[in-house]
Amino acid sequence: MKNVKIICIFSLLILPIWLFSQTPVQLIEFNDIAPGGGNYWTTPTEVSGRVFYQYRNSGNSNHYLYVTDGTTNGSSLLRTFNGPISAPHVINNNQYLFLADNDGDNRYEVWTSDGTVGGTTQLIEFSQVSGFGWPTPTVINNKVFYQNNTQSSTGHLYVTDGTTSGSSQLMSFNDIITYPHVKSQTQYLFWTDNDGDFMPELWTSNGTSGGTQQLFETGSVYAVGSPGPGIEAGGKMFYCYLAQTSSGELYVTDGTPGGSGFVGASITQIHSPHVIGNQFMFTTDIDYNAHGEIWTSDGTNPGTTMLFESTAPYYSAPPINTLVVGGRAYYHYLTNGFGHHLIASDGTAAGTNFLKTFSEVFVSHHTINGNQYLFIADDDNNNRLEIWTSNGSVGGTTQLFEFSDVTGSAFPSHYERNGRVYYHHTGFNNNSYYLASTNGTSGGTSQAFSSNQTIKHHHDINNFGGRYLFVADNDGDQKLEVWTSDGSSGGTTQIFEFAANAANNTPIVSEVNGVNYYQYENSGGGTSNLYVSDGTPAGSSNIGSFNGKINVPHSINGDQYLFIADNDQDGRQEVWSVSGLANIEDIKQQSTFQVYPNPTQDFITVSSDELFVGTSYSIIEITGKIVGSGVIEHDSSSTISLQDLPKGIYILQLSNKNLDKRFRIVKQ
Repeated sequence: MKNVKIICIFSLLILPIWLFSQTPVQLIEFNDIAPGGGNYWTTPTEVSGRVFYQYRNSGNSNHYLYVTDGTTNGSSLLRTFNGPISAPHVINNNQYLFLADNDGDNRYEVWTSDGTVGGTTQLIEFSQVSGFGWPTPTVINNKVFYQNNTQSSTGHLYVTDGTTSGSSQLMSFNDIITYPHVKSQTQYLFWTDNDGDFMPELWTSNGTSGGTQQLFETGSVYAVGSPGPGIEAGGKMFYCYLAQTSSGELYVTDGTPGGSGFVGASITQIHSPHVIGNQFMFTTDIDYNAHGEIWTSDGTNPGTTMLFESTAPYYSAPPINTLVVGGRAYYHYLTNGFGHHLIASDGTAAGTNFLKTFSEVFVSHHTINGNQYLFIADDDNNNRLEIWTSNGSVGGTTQLFEFSDVTGSAFPSHYERNGRVYYHHTGFNNNSYYLASTNGTSGGTSQAFSSNQTIKHHHDINNFGGRYLFVADNDGDQKLEVWTSDGSSGGTTQIFEFAANAANNTPIVSEVNGVNYYQYENSGGGTSNLYVSDGTPAGSSNIGSFNGKINVPHSINGDQYLFIADNDQDGRQEVWSVSGLANIEDIKQQSTFQVYPNPTQDFITVSSDELFVGTSYSIIEITGKIVGSGVIEHDSSSTISLQDLPKGIYILQLSNKNLDKRFRIVKQ
C-alpha cells in the first residue's frame, strides 16, 4: 500500500472496496432469441435515469420493451408487442415515446412509457396505413409532430404533447409530407404539394389544425423534388430550389405568409449554401459563363448580390464552400486546367479574395481551436502531402509541414484535442504509418511517432486536462496497444497492451465518468474482453472476459457504464453494467464540500461543516484497490498528501455515522 499522509494523524482502515468494484454485472437477460443468434444489437435510449431497450426475436414475430435503472432489481420487461416497435424519442426531456404496430394492422401507434408496466400506454393510432416506413418524429416546443405518408402518396400530419388528450391528427394532404424541419428551434416547417401542380409548397404548424397553414408555393415545376430543409440565417430560412428548367431559384421565409416568397433565380443550379455569422451565402454561375461566383442574400432581391467571380473557368462546378472559420468562409475551386484554387470571404466584396493555386490535391478541411483554418494539399506535386493553414489573406496562407513519406491509399485522418490537431498518415504501399501533430504554427508542427504497423482510432480522455489517445500495433505482435501523445516524440508513450490478438475490428471506446472502457474482440471472434483505463498504465486493466461479442456501449446519468452481450451464447442478449464509478459526486456541484486543488500534483485539502473528528477517509484506485486511508483528527478541514501516488484517477471516500461521500480526484 502506498504511504498516503494526512496532516494530523495517520491510520489504516479496511473499507468496503465493492463500492468501487470494476467487475461487470449482468442486469437482465432478454427472454427471446435475437435475430442472427445473438448478434442483433438493440438501441438503448436514456430518459430520466432509466434506459429503454427495443428488442425483437429471431422470427420478427414478437417485439419487446425493456427498461433498467442500472440495478438488477430495476431491470425488467415492460411489454410484449405483437408487431414492430421503433423510432424512440423524448419529449419534455423526461418522457419516453416510441412508435409501434401492436395490433398488426399496419397503422402505427404512438406509445409512451414511464418505466413501469402500468405507465406504458398508447397515446394515439394513425388512421392510415403507412407506405413509406416509420413516420419521422420531430420534437419542438414540448410537442412531437409526425408525418404519416401512405402508399397512395397522401400525407397526414399528427401531433402529441405526451398525453392522450393532447394527441390528434392535424391535417391531411393530397401529396406526401417531406423534409420536416425547425426554424429558430420554435417553428415546425415542412414541404408538400397539396394542390398537385408539381410546385412544392412550404407549410408550418403550431400543433393545432387552425395553426397549420401554407406559407408560400414555388413558382416553377420541380426537377428533383422539394427544396429541402433549408438553412437559417438572420432569423430567416433560405431554400435553394432546382426547377425543371435546370435553373436555380432562391426562396425565403421569416415564418409568416407575408414574409415568405421568391428572392431570385440563376440560369444554373445554386450550390453550397452556407452562413457567415447571420449572413446567408451561396455559389452559382448566374450568367452561365463557367466562371463561378460567390453570392450573399439578406432575403430580398436588391439585397442579393455577387461578391466575387473567378477569373478561371471551373472544371465541373462553381466554388465549393469547404468550411466557415473565424468569420470567414473558405472555398475550394477546381479549374479546367486542374489547378486547385483557394478563395476566402468575410461576407463582403472587399473581403472576398483569391488566395492561392495549388498544383494537386486539396482535401481534409478542418480547424484548430475553432478559429484557425487548416487543410491538406500537395502543392509541389511530389505525392508527399502537406499541412497548410490560412487566415484569409495571401500572406497568411502558409505551409506548416510536409509528411516524410509518399502517401498511401488514404488521406491522413485528423483529430483535434486540447489545442492540437493530430494526423494519422499512411505511407506508400501501406507499410509505414506516421503520427504528426500541429498547434497551428510551423514551430509547433512535427512528426511524433512512426511504426511499421497500423496506427488508427483517434479518441481521447478528459483526465489530466484532457489527453489524446490512439490505437496501434507498434511491436507487430497482433495485440493492439493504446497510446497517448502530447504532440512530441518524447510525450508519445504506450499506456497498455491488450492481452490477446485482435480481430479485424478496432476496439469500441466509451468514456464514462472520466475513464475509458474498451470493448475488444479477440482474434477468431469467439471471445471478447472489456478493459478500463484512466489514461495511465497503473489505472488500466482487463476487467472481464466474455463469450462472443460485446457491443452497444451506453451509460446512465453519465456515470454508469452499460453494454450488451450474449455471454452464455444462447442467442438471448443480456444487459451488463460496470458500476465501479457510479455515485461518485462532482466536487464542482457540491455546496457543502470543498476538495481542492483538483486536479492536483501533491496535496488536497478537504473542507466541510460535515467533516469532524473521527471521520474516516480512503483513497481508492479505479480498480477498487485501496492505496491509502486515515482518520480525520480536526473538525472542518484537513490536508492529505498524494505525493507518493502515481498519476491517475482516485476516489476519495469520506465516512462517519452521518456521512458517506465519494469524490473523484485527479493527480497530474
